Amino acid sequence: MRKRFLPYWFLSLSYLFMCSCAFSQTQSLRAAKGTQYMLCVGINNYLANVTLATCQICRDREIKNLNGCLNDVDTISKLFIKYYGFLPQNITILRDQEASRAAILQKFNEILAKCKKGDYFVFFYSGHGSYEYESANDNQLRTGKGYRNTILSADIVKPGVPDLNSAELNKIFSGFTDKGVVLTVITDCCHSATNTRGSTAFEADSAREVKPSLEPAKFVSATTATTRLLGQSGALTIGSCQDNEIASEAQISPKTYYGAFTISFCRSVTEWSQAPIDVLLDRTVSKLRLLNKQQTPNIEADKRRKQNLVGTASAQVKKASYSLKCANCSAKQLPIITAGFTDDILNDDILIDTKTKDSIKVTNVGFTETEVMLMNQSNKWKTNDLTTLNFTILKKLPNPDPPLKIFLGTGLSQDEYNSVVNKAKALYQSNKGYAWMNPSIQNFPDAVLFYNNGWKLNRNGVMETFVFSDPDATTVNNLITAAKSRSAYLQLPPPQALVDQLQAKLAVEKNRNIRVVSTPAAADYMLAGHFTNNANSIAYGWEKTILSKDANKGNGLSAVTDFFTSGNSYQIDSITDRLRRLSVLANWLSMTSPPPDKTMTFPYHLSIKNLGSKQKADDQISGKSTTEDKLDIGIEKDAGSALATDKITPLFIYVMSIDPKGNTYLLYPQPRTSILTYPNSILNDTSFYHLATVRHTTAGTYHYVFIALREPVSNRDVFTRRGVVKGDEPEFSDNPLEALLNEEGAGQRGDIKSFDHWMLKRVDIITDDKKR
Repeated sequence: MRKRFLPYWFLSLSYLFMCSCAFSQTQSLRAAKGTQYMLCVGINNYLANVTLATCQICRDREIKNLNGCLNDVDTISKLFIKYYGFLPQNITILRDQEASRAAILQKFNEILAKCKKGDYFVFFYSGHGSYEYESANDNQLRTGKGYRNTILSADIVKPGVPDLNSAELNKIFSGFTDKGVVLTVITDCCHSATNTRGSTAFEADSAREVKPSLEPAKFVSATTATTRLLGQSGALTIGSCQDNEIASEAQISPKTYYGAFTISFCRSVTEWSQAPIDVLLDRTVSKLRLLNKQQTPNIEADKRRKQNLVGTASAQVKKASYSLKCANCSAKQLPIITAGFTDDILNDDILIDTKTKDSIKVTNVGFTETEVMLMNQSNKWKTNDLTTLNFTILKKLPNPDPPLKIFLGTGLSQDEYNSVVNKAKALYQSNKGYAWMNPSIQNFPDAVLFYNNGWKLNRNGVMETFVFSDPDATTVNNLITAAKSRSAYLQLPPPQALVDQLQAKLAVEKNRNIRVVSTPAAADYMLAGHFTNNANSIAYGWEKTILSKDANKGNGLSAVTDFFTSGNSYQIDSITDRLRRLSVLANWLSMTSPPPDKTMTFPYHLSIKNLGSKQKADDQISGKSTTEDKLDIGIEKDAGSALATDKITPLFIYVMSIDPKGNTYLLYPQPRTSILTYPNSILNDTSFYHLATVRHTTAGTYHYVFIALREPVSNRDVFTRRGVVKGDEPEFSDNPLEALLNEEGAGQRGDIKSFDHWMLKRVDIITDDKKR
């Protein structure tokens, strides 16, 4: 593991931290050319003066009131005004009993009549969701799945008032797209994945869910008209969950509720309003997980995925700006800006205020606040009102020690590439006494056949590399089986076209944490391909340069990432995305604490207890577990430690995990607490304080990271990232500190400097999938 005293991990890649750029109101998205309309429907009170018994009689359904829907519509309407230039007079909000079925349909018709080609229309719904079965006798559009998703109007409890179903909504929204209107639909309710269309079977029960009242009926769908895919018509539709999931409410404070999706979505927009839709949804999912909600939003779009939320412009990265934070910037003390590692800042970077041209140089990077030095020749600010200054990066210093080194390959001309692929396919489909396999996070080949200026073969446990002028199936088979190898990997080189596209992509993004090297031996990962679908297609991705049973050791990174089928065009964005994620993980796993700070006293360490084997691991030792074991994660008191509580500065505590798939989870705090005000009386009275219970579902190495620092990390998303291999892996089950600890104590820090004062400790758990 590389030792380093400056934690470069937090500056990781442009992709991940461009998402955390918060924009001021003056940086709101430019106004659209067309008129922008919005209809928001939020319903908390479904019962009104109707008794619950009467409601249950109505189609045998129990309909309960909700808590957060009015907050949802108020918040999201203000968000569209602030960040997307919508005018209040063009936003219609129907609240509670205003949102009858007739009123909703009427507002749709009124807005549609106003709209012309090039206008924008956003529909947002927060309330109950349900579903109904299609029957042979109705004359509505068919979804092709036997049921329709529905939303419930406020008068749904009245006899004779039907749900507003996805077939009706599909027809209404098609009227907008047919007219050339840029349509955006957002629904925060249960079963909302395909509120405008649909295709999943499920069972459900939730606070925002109402069960159907009709049994399914047979019909011949082939003879009926079907709903349309709105995404193919230029629309963007976002559902708060999948068809088989519930949409949860989140209690933000003792008396304040929101839809878990809506509050997570709005927070993502405020951080980066111009984010591409895919990025915006990824960030929303991260925030949902921090709320401990497992619902997964659904998106239907076509070209809109590369645009901002309302489709007014292609989403582009905007430079983040940072303000000054200092009591008196004209004094001798160095000024401070509100930026740090989480904002991709390095020492010696230069920032500038675009209006006054005041320039500053970074001298001491912190986690969220950074010391800078004024660089004007006069050594004076060009304005007396320093609160108006907003600094953006003018020049970034290259990372002298990037944590991730990659090899792209030499690249082959198209003719040479075709020849190599044809030969490889013949070998792949030949008779053999072993199995071809592609490496994964758990399984590795006994031999690797590859092409690098000629065909070569490496076998595990054999130092010699075999070189072929023109390998035939018999020779390859004999060499592999002679070493008693049971599996072999046929690795394909990238064509020059793929290498060129990837180099161009990396040149634009300028990730300071990735370096391209000229040989595989100098690289952590290399670009490679392999056959899929019985050699009918080829997929490309990243793999470690050494593929063996020890591949997951060393820096602790996954041996492989996801691979993406090339088809007619290479999936450069997906391949690059996995590289970005790898650089984040590499930063995390190469980070060590700075030199000890004697003023930081924390007489506890991260401890993990295996409830299956009773084995304990802490930041002094590593441990082992199986996929059946449960692990208790907690903070344990150091043996013989004396607690001088009157002399200890409160610290901010974070505990995160990294699983073998590269997913990162913030175990503590979640979702709203951010300060462990050590010394804490409860911690002082116990030798072990439980944070979470986890069970590892995948074999491999898990990393648990403990951080203590004197300032909070404002962008907690840096702790919660999707991995480099498909599949999320829910780990933690509870967190009792959530209720115990809160934001109090933030004012206790006083004037203490916090830039290089932090501690980091790590515990690794090796998990296998065998029973003990």
